[in-house]
Amino acid sequence: MACFGWFITAASLISNAAAANDSVYAAPVVFMDDTVITVHSPISLLNAEDRSYAIGKRLTRIYERGMFQPELLTISEQEPVSELLYDNSTVLMVISEFDASQAGVTRKLLAEQHRQKITNVLEHHTEQHSIENLLLRLLKLTGIAFFLLAFIFGINKLFKLIITRLFKTREGWANGIRIGKNEWLSPQTQVLYSMRLLRLVRILLIVIITYASLPFMFAVFPETEQVTVLIIDWTLTPARQILQAVWSFVPNMFTILIVWFIMRFVIRIVRYISDELEAEKIVLNGFHPDWARPTYNIIRFLLYAFTLVVVFPYLPGSGSPAFQGVSVFLGLLLSLGSSSAITNLIAGLVITYMRPFKPGDRIKIGDLTGDVIEKTMLVTRIRTIKNESITIPNSSILSGSVTNYSAFATQQGLILHTVVTIGYDMPWKKVEHALLLAAQRTEWLSSTQKPFVFQLSLDDYYVTYQLNVYTEHPAFMQQIYSSLHAHIQDTFNENGIEIMSPAYTSLRDGNQSTIPRQYHSADYKAPKFNVNNSGE
Repeated sequence: MACFGWFITAASLISNAAAANDSVYAAPVVFMDDTVITVHSPISLLNAEDRSYAIGKRLTRIYERGMFQPELLTISEQEPVSELLYDNSTVLMVISEFDASQAGVTRKLLAEQHRQKITNVLEHHTEQHSIENLLLRLLKLTGIAFFLLAFIFGINKLFKLIITRLFKTREGWANGIRIGKNEWLSPQTQVLYSMRLLRLVRILLIVIITYASLPFMFAVFPETEQVTVLIIDWTLTPARQILQAVWSFVPNMFTILIVWFIMRFVIRIVRYISDELEAEKIVLNGFHPDWARPTYNIIRFLLYAFTLVVVFPYLPGSGSPAFQGVSVFLGLLLSLGSSSAITNLIAGLVITYMRPFKPGDRIKIGDLTGDVIEKTMLVTRIRTIKNESITIPNSSILSGSVTNYSAFATQQGLILHTVVTIGYDMPWKKVEHALLLAAQRTEWLSSTQKPFVFQLSLDDYYVTYQLNVYTEHPAFMQQIYSSLHAHIQDTFNENGIEIMSPAYTSLRDGNQSTIPRQYHSADYKAPKFNVNNSGE
């Protein structure tokens, strides 16, 4: 084999250089994803990667010829090296004394070991890709697919029978779910959710069995065996990571639970004190009972915020950049989208502690008059005299003026007033007497505080009279005004007093008076309204 003399020379050089240089590269010879043997070389002379690549290419050419014959793979001794030959024509590799010294065996023994390993690998792959094995694998794949389809068909039939059976017997088991007097789940909804749950279980079973059969399908062919490893790894790796994360989170979970229970206990104590203050069982100087509930809500919010700050480092993934990025993003959205809400919230706090009104009061905000039906931190709702529910932002209330008709109505009485203008031809005492008489006839007025009359001005043609009355029922302002005006007309007509301007009187030119003939105040009956404790 003179043509391979350069192999012998190179091997000799390698052997001589090994003694001078202890640093050695090792490279595996890979054939069809299998590592067959390992070759060595010093750093500065022959590249181990090139040797392994060349040997792998020769093995591939021998395999591609087909029908590998082990007896054609022989060893030829060419001192000081050994050669592995196939069919006495192809040199697979050259084994030197240096290779033997790295393996810790003799050169001949190492050559025999390499020959046996190469023979085993080539025989294995030749057998794996034979026609008989290919047909057998196709048969296995067909059997696995058949059993998978049969299993899916059986599951579908089984669940169809179960759903049909449940639907036919629904009157016997579907009674709904009731907690106390509230029906949380009607019988029809219970049947519907049961059917949906069964369909979901059927789909999950089909998905699980299909996923479990994929490794068996891919393992049939050697080329797809690595896919089986990937599928198993895709399933087991996340499951293992989840279990490890849960196990590592257990100590932090106990810390979070302890902090939570302590905070819940503190909140219950604050709630108890708030209820006692609201019920006036505990009295604090300068602290009004209606402050108790909003103060409790503020303290509870601060306690929850403090709890979140304490437990945040113990949450899984709290230190990750993704978690921090989401937190910053949510904070940015909250700050940009809740500016008006924050304004109303602060205004609600100010209104709460200013106490300009309370639920049930008759108030006037701008042009709106009505009774307060709800007061929250963000908005205030009032019901007008026309039974209209109007929602007003607290910021609008704080920036304007509020008139409270109910604040002093119970203790001091609310003063209602109306104005009439009567000419100088009518004696003022007679006019005042008629006005006070009208007030005495009007319902829903105070029985302890007497009405009074002011002469507001002495104008060119008439005197302006103002009738003032007291009432303890501000919720009936509209009815009181209507009744009062009706009785003023009665008393004026009875006493011959015309509510006419002097200009009209001077131009009347002898026309009859506007007072109806044979007028009787008994012809008018004021509407009756029942007054309950809420003033409605």
